[in-house]
Amino acid sequence: MSERFTSPARFQRPWPLADRPLMSDEIALLQHRLRQAGHDAGDADGVLGRMTKRAVQAYQQEAGLVPDGYATPGVLAHLLAR
Repeated sequence: MSERFTSPARFQRPWPLADRPLMSDEIALLQHRLRQAGHDAGDADGVLGRMTKRAVQAYQQEAGLVPDGYATPGVLAHLLAR
């Protein structure tokens, strides 16, 4: 990374846009959809707390995804496609 200050070299890969944090309205939607899918994510308050992380992990396990508990745009898209 320090070479970027002195060299015009480009990054090898593009920045990972899919791993961006969810916005609070997206978290609220995620919580709502997790509850609809039968997972207790707590209130749909837009706050990514312990209950939501456990619900995400349970959903990921159920859906055959990597159960890491991270609420990403990909997990939200997977829930919306259900």
